[in-house]
Amino acid sequence: HPACRPNPLEAEAVAHLLRITEVAGVPIVIVHLSTKEALDEVMRARARGQQVYVETCPHYLLLDDSVYYQEDYSAAARYICAPPMRKKEDQEVLWKALANGTIQTVSTDHCSYRFSDQKTLGRDDFTKIPNGAPGIEHRPALIYTSFVASGLMTAAQMSRLLSENQAKLFGMWPRKGQLAQGADADITVWDPRARWVIRAEAQHFIRAVVELTHF
Repeated sequence: HPACRPNPLEAEAVAHLLRITEVAGVPIVIVHLSTKEALDEVMRARARGQQVYVETCPHYLLLDDSVYYQEDYSAAARYICAPPMRKKEDQEVLWKALANGTIQTVSTDHCSYRFSDQKTLGRDDFTKIPNGAPGIEHRPALIYTSFVASGLMTAAQMSRLLSENQAKLFGMWPRKGQLAQGADADITVWDPRARWVIRAEAQHFIRAVVELTHF
């Protein structure tokens, strides 16, 4: 899976898109960016004067391509998504880009599949494994634990990456993305001392899917 989606091809796709938007004269958001080479293309476009924004996902920040090199099919197939997980060197570049503001948002590309009868479709052919992974429920916890609690960013930076910047990019500011008079009261109360283990049976999004299925 990672071999058929190598770093240079992501960079080529991003460069192609950036040239089109250069001609069109419009701003652009690059989503799910996962490689150093693609980020280099973004920096070149910005140097040309283009308005380019970047999003990445927690799994590109915290997992690497070693997840695919497991003998157990069931363990490796769970991580099939696009782009695939990258090298640790790419992670380091993305971490720095988060810290210095080169990357503006962190989302999840949440797309969950059942392993029992969906991910197993590609047991004999990896190209038939549905691409996607869950993640929306744990985005704040992962970013807080890995970056804020470790001192790599402030809680205010995390809020901008997860909420404020998205609201501004997609025309929802000032109604969304801030705590202010006249804005929607979308408030998350966060306990930095809380500790828990992520378990499948405790996931809210799984229960929501089941309820929708039964509706």
